[in-house]
Amino acid sequence: MLAALFRHTLASGNDLQVYWKMSRFVLEGLPVYDPLRDGGSIFKYPPWVAAMFLPFGFFSYQVFSWMWAILQTIAFVWLLRFLIRITKSKGVTLSVFLGFWGLWAVHAFEGQINLLLLVLMLQVGEKMPWRTMALLVLSSKITTLLPLVGLRWPTRVRPAFLWAGGLAALLTLGVSLLSHESVIQLTQSYFHAVFSGDTLLGRDKIYSRDNQGIYAFIQRLFISKGNSPLPEAPLMLAVLVLGSASWWHLSRQVNDRDRYWGWIALVPVLHGLAWFHMFVFAFPLAVAVVADAFRTKRWSQRAWAIASVGLVGAVTAKTFGPLGGGLEFFSVKSVGTLSLLAQLRNQKSLR
Repeated sequence: MLAALFRHTLASGNDLQVYWKMSRFVLEGLPVYDPLRDGGSIFKYPPWVAAMFLPFGFFSYQVFSWMWAILQTIAFVWLLRFLIRITKSKGVTLSVFLGFWGLWAVHAFEGQINLLLLVLMLQVGEKMPWRTMALLVLSSKITTLLPLVGLRWPTRVRPAFLWAGGLAALLTLGVSLLSHESVIQLTQSYFHAVFSGDTLLGRDKIYSRDNQGIYAFIQRLFISKGNSPLPEAPLMLAVLVLGSASWWHLSRQVNDRDRYWGWIALVPVLHGLAWFHMFVFAFPLAVAVVADAFRTKRWSQRAWAIASVGLVGAVTAKTFGPLGGGLEFFSVKSVGTLSLLAQLRNQKSLR
């Protein structure tokens, strides 16, 4: 399976090409963000994240893709070994991995960064302080910082925020010097790139069934009834705040590890652009829930856990035809993830 994912990364890596081209442009003294030059493939991560990719610009794209594929494979091996150790169930971990196969394949094919962020998130949850700083610096979106809300050791996090802020500032200054832009210009260009989705991708893509978050479902629902889309920023903020507040309240009786993994799983659910590959963040939670379910003698609980994994990892228009397409309209991957979260309150949590 890992070999197949390795080949998928080498075969395409659409987003990987975005990272590499951006690094080459900056090393040549050109801007990081240029909508006219890059179109829908514009780099949309913060300037300090751009700095992380610059060393790869010294290599050809072929060499970079091999390096990235190797890095992804190492991350996969760490992830599987970690979850097997925590759940003490190799069979469940590998079975859920197989259930998520479509998501992993898309993630590899797109050349995404989410697997590395997931590994960092899990290491942060094991209270490795310097990983907290790395996660803060590498997080490409606000929602990927959401799991930090679930940490119950704030005194260890505060220094990491300070160090991460200082490092991000230094990296941004370095990118500014290389791209011959002032920090103000660089920041303005970044925000313009972030909010260029409607212009570059079009609303049909933004609100399509490829976007499986709660935000996109609400927009699809309004549009299907002949209404205009709701204001984007207020709706995104409302989904993020209400979703976070709900899990904060409902997870009070859940043990620290499962609670934290729940925060990780919420990242794509509450994100404004929750493409299929983002739901790999729900993988640790899915493994935990299924492992707990199979420790019980209740077949209903096992069936609920397996069905939830199927909703997240397997149900699409390609696999289930019109039924899958209909379920995609209702953001079935978010529904499956929320179903997994609900089961944490009904099962004996992992210790």
